[in-house]
Amino acid sequence: MNDKTNRKNRGDYYELHLRRLALLAIAFLVALGILAGLSIGLKNYWVLAATLVFEVIGCVLTDRYLISKLNNLFKGMRGEVKVSAVLQTLHWHGFRSVNGINIPGHGNIDHVIVGPTGVWAIETKHRVGTFEVTGDRLTRFGKPCLGEPLKQAYAEARRVQDLLASKGILVQVRAVLCFSTDDAQLPFDNKMIAGVQVVGYRLLTKLVDDSGLYGQLDQKQIEAIHKELLAFQDKTLD
Repeated sequence: MNDKTNRKNRGDYYELHLRRLALLAIAFLVALGILAGLSIGLKNYWVLAATLVFEVIGCVLTDRYLISKLNNLFKGMRGEVKVSAVLQTLHWHGFRSVNGINIPGHGNIDHVIVGPTGVWAIETKHRVGTFEVTGDRLTRFGKPCLGEPLKQAYAEARRVQDLLASKGILVQVRAVLCFSTDDAQLPFDNKMIAGVQVVGYRLLTKLVDDSGLYGQLDQKQIEAIHKELLAFQDKTLD
C-alpha cells in the first residue's frame, strides 16, 4: 500500500471516528436535558417540555457548529493528502518530501520538499472563491483572507530555515502557499506575493521543478537535509 493510500485511509478513519464523537456529544446533551427536566419537576410537564425544546435548539446549534468545524477539518486533511501525492511524483526527479513537520513551540508545517532546486516549505489551504492581489495581501471577495495565510506561509519557511541553520545547514527555504482545490480561482498561474509563491496544486510541480533553479543542491546535500527534517516529522500524519 503506497503513501497516498495510507494517508487517505488514515484520514477516512479519523473522519469516521470524529463524526461518531460528534453524534455521541449530541446524544449526551439530549440525555442530560431529559434528566435535568425530570429532576426539576417530574410532574411538571411544562418544565420538562420547555427543557426539551431548549435541548433540541441546543442540539441543532451544536450539530451545525460541530459538523461545520469537522467538515473544514476533513477538507483540510484531504487537501494535504492531495498535495502530498503531488509532491510524491517529484521523487523520480531526485526530490524528497516530508509531511507534517512539528517544530516544538511553533506548530505544524504541512509539507517541506527538498531537491535539486532547493528547499520549499508549503502551506496548504483548501479554500474556495475568487482570490485577488491587493498590494502585498491576498484577498477574497474584496476582504483580507482569514488567518493571514501569506504571513503564515512566510513564517513557516523562516522556521524551517532557522531549524536547518541550527543543524549547521545554511540554505534558503522558499515559502509556498498552495491551494488544494480547483474551486480556488486565482487570476494568475503562480505569483510571488510578500515573499510567498502562491500557486494552485496543479502547478505545484512546475513551480518546484523549475529547471532554471537546478543545481542549488546536490544529492548528498538533499539526503542530509531530508534526514534532519525527518527527525521532526509528526509520525501520526505520515
